Order: sequence, then structure tokens, then C-alpha cells
Amino acid sequence: MSEREEFLQSMERLPNTAIKGDTVTIRPKATRPLRLRVNRNGNGYATSYTLPVGCAEAREAGFVDADGNPLPLEKHIDPQQHTITFKLQKN
Repeated sequence: MSEREEFLQSMERLPNTAIKGDTVTIRPKATRPLRLRVNRNGNGYATSYTLPVGCAEAREAGFVDADGNPLPLEKHIDPQQHTITFKLQKN
């Protein structure tokens, strides 16, 4: 194996790394604050909120199957701690 191949193979193991030809791109994970997105009905009243979850985040958390289909989740709300926790639903 050449030095180039060894180098590219070692770079592939790094998280957030993409390799195209001879170009290696490393992107640090963004830690932006999340904001709820409001969903409104036809009269303008807020009916629910949406929190975006990226495809890579959903895969990493195990929230999707091998084909990318969402798996059933459980939602646990703790008003005292101001948290909402999502877990895979127990079968």
C-alpha cells in the first residue's frame, strides 16, 4: 500500500471527514442553538412545534432503520428539569 493510500485510509476513520479524489474535507460539528419552529393552523393559532433533527443525527442516535425509515419513539417530559427526552420505543 502506498503512502497516499495509507494516509487516505487513516483519514477515513476520522469523524466528520469526507474524501473526494485527493481532497480531504474535515468539518467540525456545528453546535448552534436549537430553536423550535412553530406550526400554525389556518387561523394563525400555534398548534404544535417542530424541532429539526438532521439525518446524520437521527442515524447516530439509532432513530432510523438501515433503510432510513423512522423507528417508533417514546417521549418523556420532565417539567422540573425543563427537558424532553426521546428514546426508542420498547417492544
